[in-house]
Amino acid sequence: MNITIGFPEVALITSVFFYQQSWWAGVILASIAVIGRAVDYSIKHSEESERKKQLKEASDALKQSIESLSNTQKKGNFKPTLVFTDPKYDGTPQ
Repeated sequence: MNITIGFPEVALITSVFFYQQSWWAGVILASIAVIGRAVDYSIKHSEESERKKQLKEASDALKQSIESLSNTQKKGNFKPTLVFTDPKYDGTPQ
């Protein structure tokens, strides 16, 4: 279990102390803490989903390459190829 103390946690604890002196300062700091934690969570979630997407694309490309190598063709027409698809490739010859 990872326990990290970042800005949102410090701002939340500080808001408790400020709340006793100034209601507005406490509410503003508490709001900043909640918004900061929500933004941090959404960034981590999007990074994880992007990583999973890239891993799936890589495994699909590897699967396609292995399938193309294992295909048996007629004698004399054998052309060993590796197929790696690049999602950014537009089809123009290089």
